[in-house]
Order: sequence, then structure tokens, then C-alpha cells
Amino acid sequence: MHTATFSFTDEYNQLNPAQKKAVETTEGPVLVVAGPGTGKTQILAARIGNILDKGLAFSENILCLTYTDAGVTAMRKRLIKFIGAEAYKVNIHTFHSFCNKVIQDNPEMFGFGEMEPISDIEEIELLEKLIDGLKKDNVLKRWRGDIYYDVKRLKGLFSTMKRENFTAEIIGKHIEEYIASLPEKKEYIYQNTRKDGSYKKGDLKQKQIDEEVKKYSSTNAAAKLFETYQKLKQEANRYDYDDMILDVMQAFQQNECLLSRYQEQFQYFLVDEYQDTNGAQNEILRLLYSFWEKPNVFVVGDDDQSIYRFQGANLDNIVHFYQDTLAGLPMEEQKERVIVLKQNYRSTKEILQLSAESIAHNEERLVHQLKKLELDKNLDASADVAQNNTIKPRLRIYPNPSHEIADVANQIIELKAKGVDLHEIGVLYHQHKQAEELQQCLNQKNIPVHTKKVINVLDERLTNNLLDVFRYIVDESRIAHSREDLLFNLLNYPFFNIQALQVSRLSFELRESRYSNPKTTWREALMKLEKIFDEQSVQNIKEVAALTNKWQKDLQEKPVQLLFQTILDDLKVLDYIKQHREKVWLLQELKTIFDYIKQENQKKPNLSVAELLEGIDQLRKYKISVPFVKSSYAEEAVQMTTVHSAKGLEYEYVFLIGCGSSLWEKRKTNNRGFKLPEGLFEHVSDESRHEDLRRLFFVAITRAKQHLQISYFDHDLDGKELLASTLVTEIQENSDLLIEEKQLNDEEIFEFNILQLMQEKISPKLIEENMLKKRLEKYTMSVTHLNNYLKCPLQFYYHNFIQIPQAKNEHMAFGSAVHDSIELLFKQMKASDDVFPSVAEFVEIGKKQMYKQQDSFTKKQYKQRLNYIENFFPAYYKEYINSWSKEVNFEKKMVAVYKDINLTGKIDKLEFDKNNVVLVDYKTGIFRKEKKPSLRGPKEELKPGKQPSFEDEFGGNYWRQAVFYKILIQNSTSMDQRNWSLERTEFDFVEPEPNTGKFHKEKIVISPQDVEFVQNQIVSTYQKIKALDFTGCGKEDCLWCAGELEQQQEDV
Repeated sequence: MHTATFSFTDEYNQLNPAQKKAVETTEGPVLVVAGPGTGKTQILAARIGNILDKGLAFSENILCLTYTDAGVTAMRKRLIKFIGAEAYKVNIHTFHSFCNKVIQDNPEMFGFGEMEPISDIEEIELLEKLIDGLKKDNVLKRWRGDIYYDVKRLKGLFSTMKRENFTAEIIGKHIEEYIASLPEKKEYIYQNTRKDGSYKKGDLKQKQIDEEVKKYSSTNAAAKLFETYQKLKQEANRYDYDDMILDVMQAFQQNECLLSRYQEQFQYFLVDEYQDTNGAQNEILRLLYSFWEKPNVFVVGDDDQSIYRFQGANLDNIVHFYQDTLAGLPMEEQKERVIVLKQNYRSTKEILQLSAESIAHNEERLVHQLKKLELDKNLDASADVAQNNTIKPRLRIYPNPSHEIADVANQIIELKAKGVDLHEIGVLYHQHKQAEELQQCLNQKNIPVHTKKVINVLDERLTNNLLDVFRYIVDESRIAHSREDLLFNLLNYPFFNIQALQVSRLSFELRESRYSNPKTTWREALMKLEKIFDEQSVQNIKEVAALTNKWQKDLQEKPVQLLFQTILDDLKVLDYIKQHREKVWLLQELKTIFDYIKQENQKKPNLSVAELLEGIDQLRKYKISVPFVKSSYAEEAVQMTTVHSAKGLEYEYVFLIGCGSSLWEKRKTNNRGFKLPEGLFEHVSDESRHEDLRRLFFVAITRAKQHLQISYFDHDLDGKELLASTLVTEIQENSDLLIEEKQLNDEEIFEFNILQLMQEKISPKLIEENMLKKRLEKYTMSVTHLNNYLKCPLQFYYHNFIQIPQAKNEHMAFGSAVHDSIELLFKQMKASDDVFPSVAEFVEIGKKQMYKQQDSFTKKQYKQRLNYIENFFPAYYKEYINSWSKEVNFEKKMVAVYKDINLTGKIDKLEFDKNNVVLVDYKTGIFRKEKKPSLRGPKEELKPGKQPSFEDEFGGNYWRQAVFYKILIQNSTSMDQRNWSLERTEFDFVEPEPNTGKFHKEKIVISPQDVEFVQNQIVSTYQKIKALDFTGCGKEDCLWCAGELEQQQEDV
């Protein structure tokens, strides 16, 4: 046994009566409801110290479980202060680390010693293998579109099944019960009779019922795949972290000897953050303490701070614990063993009253669920400073987001001037994007900021530059000169010290030389640099050529991680990072991607670079991150964090920004997972989800010690009126909240906006004017050029005007194969006296065209696309074989002159009825609602205050293509073509719609007004091109503008 130190005794004497009661009630079950700032970590450590001091158990007989590794560390540190080195003997674990210890102690039982943790890529591969093995009649089998659409959905479902200990049988039973109950549910019964008699009051909404049945049949089929997936993992000698919990739970359930060993070892159980546990974790705890008739189990949690339901936390576990251990005791004893910590040592009385007003609207609370215990959870301000402070929390309403950000920044500047420690200022928000402008504004004002954000390293520029080197040498080793697009990118990377202007000049010169010698390659051009560049540029570019040749050789001789190290050394990446203003982040980024490559190489020693890149492509496809924490940190800095990350933290000043409905209630969740039936979870309604938001809001409010400002803006930047979050409206009703409308003066808001206005327009460094004018002499405008210029002139400059090399991707290659197949079908019809080839011959044509494009696909992509041709070419053929016109002209290149502007276009198919023409354009891809804006013209009248979309202002790209082709025909340089009368344009979508299996054609009839509108676009765009105006659009999501800005910053 261990005697408590003075530190423990001193700490114990400072506890309040409720805390002492929690520490002293050592025997039997205890539920502690600990609100924010009530010292729960303190009492957990003090309770362990008390158990040891009284000699009730040895250190190794105590098991303390918490939710995070940080919680384990905090608990251990506090316990060391109490009992010294003896603290290391106490079993303090997260649930995962405890299960890992059980597995490591019993390797012969679990077999995990022979297994390795599964990587994200391996998990994807197994799930795709699972889908590949589905029988043809399985409802999850897809033949078109993304055949692996369900990969992420299956991953989510299987994780839920493991966390909550759901089997396929349990899910199937609940689905069956739910489907049987639908005819009795009000929402599936018509409440009125329709006038036309199509349904009567009391009739079932059979269509909606059928839709529900269809959804749940998919869930049922997916759940039945769980055991197969687990076997696939075992065969691959892999496990995931959810498996550790599941396997230990099942081992405890099935092996009495194993369970009894741990039951006998542990005499006292303590659990922190109990509201954050899931079903499987709770079951492990229950199995451990069930050995004792009256177990010494002590759980601490707060239902009002349960904010991780989206990660699997089950709030009902607190109620289940009460029902399992306490409900059978006499009422007086129950009340003694359910201890509520009310004294708050953090916040002022006014802040606590506001938090109570907020959370009181929740129904899913222990005060309601355990009503007979008459729990009082209203927090009392106990700190001396809090009792004497009467500062009211404040709600500020701003006219738009710019005013909110600028005012909060001004307040922080004033607080700094008053001597307030910056680390005592917390800016909280629901989503990271809310903080970006404020962080930028504070940085401009030289106010240091500490933010922490999890970044996907695969989205970062340095990582993509290095992976592009890998991709270039791999693709070039397969097919020489196939990736000139990547060579262009490489030349622009900062490691080579080649100015972007020089690379643009090289691209332009090469394009010009191809008029006389079309087969000239970039590698050949690099050997003739003296004619174009100065001596230093020649030396730098030749160094690139030498390195790419060297890497080609290294590719054959070195393993992946050694090749990566070689490339880092050759490029002197570390020297580049050392000189960079963001060297700390860049070094962290480099370490993250290098560690990832090492890890993949260790798992598969013979890993090739091509396999590594295919795996990374899979991660991107499924939006799986290779994460690293990007922190901007200064010792004394304003703390900026999401509310979720702020849990457990506290600040003297809290600014809770962006509390509008659009950023809280209306936030998109992108929940596309399999739908689980009612009954599996006790509270999954929309109201429950809103109660989750209310808990999050409660956590935000209770981070503040003395000063709290909540704010939102009631209009967006386009003038659209916005609503406050209902969470804000609720606290306005009865609380003593200071409400202010705040609008900055013109000078203040001008100062805030000036940087954004300066960065809106981004212009490229142009190559010599005489070279560009030479290009103008031969320039011919296509509809693609027009579309690109209207979207972003900078994109047009690089993409279409100086024509940097571009890769032919999978989608372009497949589109070419489909177009060529249909063209050959009609050509063979013409050659066979107007008799179309058979459907089997059409499929063979498609396969041959795919073979010609095979270098643009991975093996998996090629297989999937062939599968499409085999399954849907016959359906497409049968859909239209009896309606296709035989008077056609295919792949016709047309030229025209309109107002001295040369125009050109390549038309897929023309169908003739004498001089009347229908123009057909084939589109690969599925017609969906999101394509509709591309098919319409511009809006004649725009709503006041609404920012117009690209389609609202300029018309959709497909619509403009149809109009442009009519202008081509009307102004053709061929007299025969001028006599044609274009009736309409048809966009023929070659892939069927997923839900109906039907093919879609969209017909566009063109009006004279449409023609006039696009003619004006042609003229105005051409005039800007002649004036060499290639100023970028400046939009946040424009990759071309972002890339140009980054390049300019590198040059600086």
C-alpha cells in the first residue's frame, strides 16, 4: 500500500463537500455528473490517492479508463504529484490502449502478433475486392458510374457495427420490424383526400414506403457482408483499431477464464468522460465489473458536454450505467451515489446563467431522464473573482461578415494595448473556414495567432511537386515523351530557380516550331536552348534534363524510399525549405509524406513507384487524408480553435463568432451512409441532432471565464438576409444578455477590405509582346477557348493561348474511345448499304477503340471501362437503333469568319433532312441535375443583392457551344454550309442515368437573341485577347489564379 503525500492531503482539504463525497465513497457504484469547470480530473486523481492511502487496494488493482491519450497523460501527471513514482503502477489507459494490453498479454489467443495494422490503402483494396466478389443479383452490385461507390459507406457501416456491437442479424431484425411498422406511421399515410381522387385520406403512401424498403434492403445487404470482410482482413493478416475493441469484447464474452483473470486483478474501476464512450467500450467495462455483486465502479461524465456523437459516442451509456448498477438500490442510496458537481471554478455568474438558459431547451438530459432523482445541474459560480464580477455577456449583430471580422480584430488589438495576455483570448468557431479571414487580418496587424488545423498532406504544394517528379519518371519510363505536361510543371518548381516567364517562353517557342516539325519533343527542345535563353537559364534547364535522365536510371535500381531520398538530395529540397518563410510547416509536411512513403515501403518491400502512386490516387478518390497538424504557434498568441477542439480549455476573453443559422443548423453533413433503422440507437431524430448542436454551443459558452462575446452577421456580402442560429435566439428570450448592433464606419471597413481588393486580380508575367502578337496572327477562336476565357482569362492564357502541354486523362481517353466507336458504327453503316453493324460488332468496335487508348488508363480503370462497354453499349444500341438517322456527317471540322475573327469547331455529328440540320454532340458521363445550369442561357434579370453564378451571367458552357456552332454554320467559309438551316442542337448523354437506366438527350433550340448574345461575347473576348488582357478571375477556388499567386510569392 501507499501513504498519501502532503500534496494529496493539501489538495483534499481544498475540495468542496460534493467533491469530498465523490472521493470518499470508495465502495460500490458511483455516478458523478461533473459540469464544466467543476474539477472532475482533480477528483479522479484524489479518489485514486484516497484508495491507496486507506490501503483498500494495491496500485495494480486499480483500472482508470479515459477517452484520449492527452487525458491519460494529464491524469498520470496529477497522480504523480499525489503519490510520486507509485503513480506509474496504476493502470491508466484509453479503451484502445487497454484492449491492446489485453491482446499483447495473450498473443496466443488473439493472433494479433502475426498481424499488422491495416493501412487506408489496404482497407480500400479489401473493400473493393469485397464489391468485386458480389453476385450479379446483389442490390449493391453496380454496373455503371462509380462501381465502388459503396466503399466509404461500407467502411462507415462496418465501423459502426464494431463500435456498437451490432451483428447483421441484429440489424436485419430491426429493419424487418421497422418496415412492418411503416403502414402505421403518420408520415406514410395521406392526411387528406385529393380532388382528382388519386388518393384518399387514410391511404398509404406506397411510393414512399417502397423507397424506404429499397434503402433498407441496401443496408441489410451491406450488413451481411461484414463477416466476409472480417475474413478477408484475417486472410491478409491485417486488423484495425476497432477490431481490438471488438475482439477483446468477444473474447471476454466467450472465454470465462480470460475474463475472470482481469476481473480478479481489478478491484476498482474509474472512467473519465463517460459520455464519450460507445457501445462496445461500455460493454467491455460492464463485463469487467459484472464479476462483483456491488462493483467498485466510478464513472464521471456530463450529458450536457456530449459533443462526439458523430464519432460514435453514445450518450445513452450514462442512463444504461444507472439502470445496470444503481436503479435497483433504495432511492435514498441512489441519491447518495449519484453525485452532481455544481460549483464552477471558471466562469462568472452571468456566463453560467447564460449557459443554463441555453442547455435548458434540451430534453435529452439526465435531469429529465432520471427525474425521480431530482437532479439540480445549474452551476454555481465559486471562484472569488467570478462572484464579484458583474460583466454581462454580449451579443453583437453585424451587417455582414467583413464587419464582424474587422470588429473582433479591432477589439483584440485594443485588449493587447491594455496589457491583456494574448493566450487568454480565445476565438471559437464552428468551422475552420470561419477563422481564415480573421487570422489573415490579425497577421496584418502583427498580432500572433495560435491555430491548429489537421491538413491533408496530399493537398499541399510541396508534396504534390515531389509526387509529380515520381509520376513523371514513371510515366516517361512506360512511354517516352508522354508527360510533357508534367515536365512543364517541373520546370516551374522553385527548386530549379527557373523563372516562370522563361518556361512560358519555352512552351511558346516549342508550339511555334511544331508548325514546321510536328514531332518536336520537349526533350529535343531542351537541347537547343541557346537560341532562346540566356546562359544562366540554359544551365538551369539543362540541369533539369540531366536529372530527369538520371532519375530514369535510378527508378530501375533503387527502392521507393531511397529513390525519394535521392530526389530530395538532387533537388536540394532541404536548402529550399531552410530559406522559406514557412520553413517549420514545410519541414513538417516533408516529414509527413516521407514517413508515409517509408511506411508503405515497409509494408511491401517490393513496392514500386507506380504502385505507390496508384495507392495515393485511391486515397484522393475516396477523400482519405494523410494528415498532419498545421499549427501556427507563438508563445504569446491569440488562441483560435473550433468549439470541438476547445473542450477542456478556458480563456478570460472568448469571442464566439459566426453564430448564424447558415453556419450552424444549415451546415452540410454529407451523410451518404447506409441508413440504420429506428431502435438501434435510441435518439437519432432531427431534434436530437439539434440537441447535439445545443450541447456544442453550451461547451463554447462555458469556455469563458469573465468576458464573452457571441456574434453573427445578418446579411451576407451579396446583401442576402440571414438568420441568427436558433441557439442564439433561445438565449435572448430570458437571459440578461447585452444585445448590440454594431456597424463599422467607412474608414474602418475600407482598411479591412483593402488587402482583399488588392488581391482580387492576378495577372501573369507575359512573354515578349512581339511573340504574343505573332501568335495572334494565326489565332483561331473555338468555343472551348471562349468558355475558358469567360471562366478565367489566366486559364485561357496558359491553356489555350501559349498552349502549355496537357495530359490526356482517363475521362478524355474514354470520351475519345466512345466518340470514335459511334463514328465507326455509322461509317460501317454507310459502307454496308445503310445497314448498321450488329450489337455484338458494335461492342467489338468499342473494345478496339479502348485498346488504342489503353496508355491513358491504369489496369483497374481499363478493366472498369471495358466492363462499361460490354454492359451498356448493347443497351445504348438497342435504345436508338430504330431512330437513328442514316443521312449523317461525322467529325466535321468547320471554319468561319465573323467580323474578321477566325472561328473553328469540330462537330461530332450532323443529321440531315435536305438543308435542315440537327447537330448532335456526344457527352460521356451521366446526365444529372447539376449539369442543367450548363444547358441554359444567361438570366435576363438577376435578383437584387444576389451574386450571379457564372451561368447566370454568361450562360452555360453547353448552351454556348450550341449557339457557337450555329454561328459557325451561319458564317462558314463554305457556301454549302452557309445554306444549312440548323434546327436544333442535341446533347446525347451516352451513359444511362443510375436510378432509371435510361439514356438522356437534351435538345436546345436557339433563338436570335441567343445568337446575338454569344456574338457579343465573341467580339468582346477577342478584343481583350488582342489587348493581351489575361487578368485572372481572382476567385478563391480557381487553381490557375492560386498557382499564379503562389508563383509570384515564390519569386518575391
